[in-house]
Amino acid sequence: MILKWNKSALTGKVTLPASKSISNRALIISALSENPFPIENLSGAEDTQNLVKNLELLRQHNDGPLTLDVGPAGTNMRFLTALLSIKPGAYILKGTERMHQRPVKPLVDALTDLGAEIEYLEKEGYPPLQIKGNALSAKKVKLPADVSSQFISALMMIGPAMDDGLEIILEGQPVSFSYIQMTAAMMSTCGADVEIVGNRIVVKGKPYKREQFYAVEADWSAASYWYGMLALAEEGWITLPGLSKDSLQGDHLLSEWMVPFGVLTEFGDDGVTIRKTVSEPFTFDKDFTLVPDLAQTFLVVLAAKGYEGRLIGLKTLRIKETDRLEAVKAELKKCGVELRISEDTATIKPQKMLMPASPVQTYHDHRMAMAFAMLAIKTKAIEIQNPEVVSKSYPAFWEELEKVGMEINS
Repeated sequence: MILKWNKSALTGKVTLPASKSISNRALIISALSENPFPIENLSGAEDTQNLVKNLELLRQHNDGPLTLDVGPAGTNMRFLTALLSIKPGAYILKGTERMHQRPVKPLVDALTDLGAEIEYLEKEGYPPLQIKGNALSAKKVKLPADVSSQFISALMMIGPAMDDGLEIILEGQPVSFSYIQMTAAMMSTCGADVEIVGNRIVVKGKPYKREQFYAVEADWSAASYWYGMLALAEEGWITLPGLSKDSLQGDHLLSEWMVPFGVLTEFGDDGVTIRKTVSEPFTFDKDFTLVPDLAQTFLVVLAAKGYEGRLIGLKTLRIKETDRLEAVKAELKKCGVELRISEDTATIKPQKMLMPASPVQTYHDHRMAMAFAMLAIKTKAIEIQNPEVVSKSYPAFWEELEKVGMEINS
């Protein structure tokens, strides 16, 4: 796909997808509820629709082994591993080749300590898994907190379905803690009794109960690409309905962090309007431990604007759809920009950005496609390989780009 931009102003009203993170949690909580509740504004993302399909297969399942395929969806793998562990029956849980390279051992170990019966079908510590669901006997478990917050959220959400509840002791400093807080808030809204005290999460054995539908917010992670493009534009404004200042999503930090890049946020009753203002070069230095999904956006914007930056707390990017740090480094190199990376840090110095020497590879990663699409505003043209990967979280992304004047040729 070739993107071309020949305007000075970026303006328009853009439709964002519903939050995938909130949608997936709402689906799991509803499936565990005494009476499943309807969900309004459910995400149309590929990952969420995959979870809908698998939960429907589980609901209709009567007898015999059931195989569920999560595809490339890491969240679904983690959430379903916990859910199936307490659902009577025999299951096989699998995914794509890349999914079978993403670790799940900390979660499996914790569930096994609680009494779950889980076996690895191929490589120790990785999917696919064979699970025999049953009532879990123990009510206290320890879990490393520095690998993935999804492991913790997966355990938290099954707590209300356990007769004696669940106490989770977190070992180490949690990553993406905002997502753990999101899970706790959603559980409470749906009738659960959950409390986070220091390194302890206590969930009482009180069943979920919700009498009305659950409304899903628009996705702040997806909004980051529009903030980034406006930061690179000469002038303009974008209206983003469905976003709120008191969002459950940690990624709402975006509205503050983009101010020095020349993007101001105006909050209204129905969403936000972002406006381009003047910006001056500065050194960007932030910890992304709570908001790792924003890292690629900021790295690309820093490179395009020629600003200096240091991003820390990026450890979890190594085990996403691809190794996101290596992927961003490789693609920025095509633009003449050097990104220095370590295990959890990325640093960038002011450098002149060039037209990419070859098409941008997306590495089966939706965020690579959308982050590098922003560069069209700077370089006036860019070629993206395998653009269909955006279906994982923002299926209408390319259509929304065309609405604001981007010329797109496939």
